[in-house]
Amino acid sequence: MAVYKDDKTNTWRVIYRYTDWNGERKQSQKRGFKTKREAQAWEREQLNKAQGTKSQYRGLGSIDFQAAARSVLLVARVKDRPEIRVMAHVKSSLAPEGEPVAFELSEENGFRWIGHFDISIDDLLHGISREKKSEMAEALLLDCLAEGKYPQQILLKKAQNMGISKRVLDEAKKALNVRSVKEGNQWYWKLPDEGCSDAE
Repeated sequence: MAVYKDDKTNTWRVIYRYTDWNGERKQSQKRGFKTKREAQAWEREQLNKAQGTKSQYRGLGSIDFQAAARSVLLVARVKDRPEIRVMAHVKSSLAPEGEPVAFELSEENGFRWIGHFDISIDDLLHGISREKKSEMAEALLLDCLAEGKYPQQILLKKAQNMGISKRVLDEAKKALNVRSVKEGNQWYWKLPDEGCSDAE
């Protein structure tokens, strides 16, 4: 985003880029701000919406419709695989939220049900694929375990803070052949070498 002064009208405007519902990058602008400060405030508000942690604040830009409903489902494309659509609960006031499910729409296969799909709503809206999460999990493990053993609970917390699910972290652990060792009452993870245990 960028803020510019329009000398002809003596007002300010914000030029911004966004990704539309098809996953295509577009450019637009908001005009008519009387002061630079107003334009910058609007710009900040939009950036906060885009980077916010709540999926309710993205989408239509207002949560009024969602606030009135008891259950809200979101259907969105997976960025790296646009033929795949994921349906996920954004809100569920009366029951536990369901797991994300996916289906394929393509010219070759028409409609094909996929079923459970391991992706969070925020990752779906940000365009972060499961494969990208796996790469992030492997990089985290390699980084933390480069100096030797590392406490399992701290690794799990770091992964959670990065938005990596335990399932994805466990898959990365298996792919890298990371071993679990217990010392005293605490479990540690370490890269493979002699003297490590597979069991946890």
